[in-house]
Amino acid sequence: MLGQSLVEAVRKLAIVNEASPLGVVTISAGYVVTSINNVQTLEHLLNEADLYLYEAKMAGKAQLKGATTDQGEVAS
Repeated sequence: MLGQSLVEAVRKLAIVNEASPLGVVTISAGYVVTSINNVQTLEHLLNEADLYLYEAKMAGKAQLKGATTDQGEVAS
């Protein structure tokens, strides 16, 4: 998955961040995968992804949270 690859790639850069518990720069991300037929509005879609970003941040450093709505699966 692209999102997980990005999370891992940033961590592997090993950019020093003394303020981080991991000691390096990390990213967390939220996503939603769906078909255009399921999108109410772009704002709604972005709000959903933002909720998953918040969930990822609450789960800790270097996290990816989201959903694939066509299959009803939640990935973590």
